[in-house]
Amino acid sequence: MELTLPAWVQESVATFGRQFGLTAWALTPKGTAALRFEHGVELQLELTRDRFYLTLLRACDPTLGQLQRLLQTVHPDVQGDEGVRAALHMRRAMAMWVASCPVEEVTPDRLEALFNAVWEASEGLPND
Repeated sequence: MELTLPAWVQESVATFGRQFGLTAWALTPKGTAALRFEHGVELQLELTRDRFYLTLLRACDPTLGQLQRLLQTVHPDVQGDEGVRAALHMRRAMAMWVASCPVEEVTPDRLEALFNAVWEASEGLPND
């Protein structure tokens, strides 16, 4: 399903992408974009009708201990105001951190804040 992509959202994504050296990063007509960093870390963006999601994925051993540590990375006592959530993608053996905001709040600064929140949460999960 294709979405109507607001111009300010596309410009915000492009500006955010330039921080990573991407000169033409944009959402697809379906409202998604993805980037893979070194060491298999992935960044995914998704626009829905009312929310914008930023997801960070990282390889993770799907053990009970790692799952417990993953959940600790988003405990209210250690996370900030961005409401980061965490999950474990068992099939891909990937830890996931997701932060979102209403579409109306999408700006380059807001995307940077969401990214910083998920990145900081991901640093709380040590590699086994």
